[in-house]
Amino acid sequence: MARDDRGHLQMKADSSPPFRPCWRCRRYDRIRRLCRDGKANPRRKIDAFALVELLGVRSLCIYNPYRETLARRIYRPNFSGKVSKSKSD
Repeated sequence: MARDDRGHLQMKADSSPPFRPCWRCRRYDRIRRLCRDGKANPRRKIDAFALVELLGVRSLCIYNPYRETLARRIYRPNFSGKVSKSKSD
């Protein structure tokens, strides 16, 4: 994340998505120091990928920036973001 002259946060094109740490989440129990939902929120994409392979997408926190990408890769592996036009004769 980089700040411009006005002080607003902007994401660089080559940087990873913003990460929300657990302690800032309302579902985090600060006394027990873990998620009330039993979810994990790994910081790195490789760790998130390993977690999803072992335990499934439901074990990944909903605020994890890689969750949607990994879920799409598992449940719709042949999905492409392009919309194809149908040819009509």
